[in-house]
Amino acid sequence: MFRDDEDDWHFCTAQVITGPPKNLIATAGHCVYYFDKKVYYKDWTFIPAAMNGNEPYGEFKFKTVRVLTRWIDGGNSRDDVALISLQNNSKGEPVGFYTGWLGVQLNLPYTQNLTLMGYSTNNSTNDDLKGKWTTVNHGQSFFFEDDTICPGFSGEDAVFIGSDFAPGSSGGAWISQLQPFQPSAAGNYVVSVVSGPLQCSQGGVVTSPSGIIEGARFSDANIGILCKAEGGCVTPLPGGQN
Repeated sequence: MFRDDEDDWHFCTAQVITGPPKNLIATAGHCVYYFDKKVYYKDWTFIPAAMNGNEPYGEFKFKTVRVLTRWIDGGNSRDDVALISLQNNSKGEPVGFYTGWLGVQLNLPYTQNLTLMGYSTNNSTNDDLKGKWTTVNHGQSFFFEDDTICPGFSGEDAVFIGSDFAPGSSGGAWISQLQPFQPSAAGNYVVSVVSGPLQCSQGGVVTSPSGIIEGARFSDANIGILCKAEGGCVTPLPGGQN
């Protein structure tokens, strides 16, 4: 959750992608940068596994945030990615101590069988979110080869999937090779995050085909840039090995 410049709270979904010392979570760029007023949001707080108002692992405050310059300059869903590094909690423990973490893979094929997770809600108020829990969606991702179906959204790093996710799920992971309760080395790779419903524009008219959401296919051209700025998005192995 995070606040705008009027101190109103907003909510998105995020997921832990590296353990200590980086303690990175991945989310959507529009959960970091406030387009309407051209400013950053503030006071990001990560509440892992929140459900029905409960916070089983407590809260983790942010340390730094990163978003693409292209997103700030008016980017589209291909650029709608962000990284947030987290502080340890009041006990000095990193978030991964409680949750573990997912892996990240870049430049994978556009068509994959994926599992999506997010706090999907039709109302972004605090009370509504506290009554919610993680929603899971399975499907096959796809891409548009040309502009005939959805002008402006074909081509590199634009990926889509059938889903009825609603606001609140923004930033939620698209996970490849889901292996519940297994180390990230066995799968569990985040390959995109929810940007929002597909919106096609033609002749000045914007349409939003029902049941399709879009995201940025993780690549060297988007989240790879942010990972490079962080010195990598891979959790170092003990003894300084990679």
